[in-house]
Amino acid sequence: MTAEVKLRRLAAGDATLQGYLGAGPFRWQSRQLTQGYIQKGTCVRTLRVASPLAGFSHSGPSQIELVRLQIDVLDIDADKARTVAAAVDTFLATVSLCSPAEFDSPPTLAQQYPVFKLGQRQGMEFELGAPVYVEILEYRLFNSTMN
Repeated sequence: MTAEVKLRRLAAGDATLQGYLGAGPFRWQSRQLTQGYIQKGTCVRTLRVASPLAGFSHSGPSQIELVRLQIDVLDIDADKARTVAAAVDTFLATVSLCSPAEFDSPPTLAQQYPVFKLGQRQGMEFELGAPVYVEILEYRLFNSTMN
């Protein structure tokens, strides 16, 4: 399963993020927002920036991939975008994508492969009609390709 799919599933189960992004439909998309979502409230979109070639261990191909992910938090209110970006950041500090136990509620294992925040910056999105504020978060994370 891809890192993007795992993150969306885990985020959809987080009560704080559900409060900001809705329970149904959950406004967390890959690459592109669904048309009309930004008018319903804060939205999140993810974009895989890079994923190096699969590594190798002494026993063969690695089952852990390293992913660089960009997460954009969009809202027509800059303060709301910053608030939700902080909630996403707090959520990601608790996530590991290398253990199937992560999908238990609550997670049962400590983080062996933590998520690293690389940076954060602000921007504007003009293609969605009225200008929309964007908080751009960048992370490096590990993902098990086996679960």
